[in-house]
Amino acid sequence: MSLFQENKYDLILMDCEMPVMDGFEAILKIRELEKTIILAVTAHVLTEHKEKCFEVGMDGFIGKPFYIENLLNTYSEILKKQK
Repeated sequence: MSLFQENKYDLILMDCEMPVMDGFEAILKIRELEKTIILAVTAHVLTEHKEKCFEVGMDGFIGKPFYIENLLNTYSEILKKQK
């Protein structure tokens, strides 16, 4: 969280399973501060997991492994929705 508080990011790729603070807890803390675009990046691609990502406030979802085209397309779609 300290890096987020010290810097401005246009996009965050959030791993849902991190050792100290999982991605779900991290996104809730980030959303208290500002509305940066956050994409969930996870190997868990079941519908329940994807739904949980959106429930906590992630803007998009990318399953692992992914191709750069998937990342760019997902990011582009989010940017279009924001206009």
